[in-house]
Amino acid sequence: MLRLNLASVTHGFDGSDLFTNLNVELTPGMKLVVAGPNGCGKSTLLQIMSGMVVPEKGRVTYPRGARIGHVRQELSGIELNRSLMGYMLEVLPDWEAFW
Repeated sequence: MLRLNLASVTHGFDGSDLFTNLNVELTPGMKLVVAGPNGCGKSTLLQIMSGMVVPEKGRVTYPRGARIGHVRQELSGIELNRSLMGYMLEVLPDWEAFW
């Protein structure tokens, strides 16, 4: 079965651990909610899952042919002048294939 797997992932910021020995396995069709207070590592975790950040320890494995999309948390003025739908269709041209 295809799955995104985080194994024993540890990562910190400014000398403090955001998470230690984190294990996550996502399978097709699974929905994920990441919630918590500011500064707890939500964005960092998503960046690790998307391959934008390499964890300090542990391993992230992706299914063959996986496509992972990521939209930055903060957008520029040019990006903010576009409609949300226009922006989403630009980064994810085939919306039906997403579901």
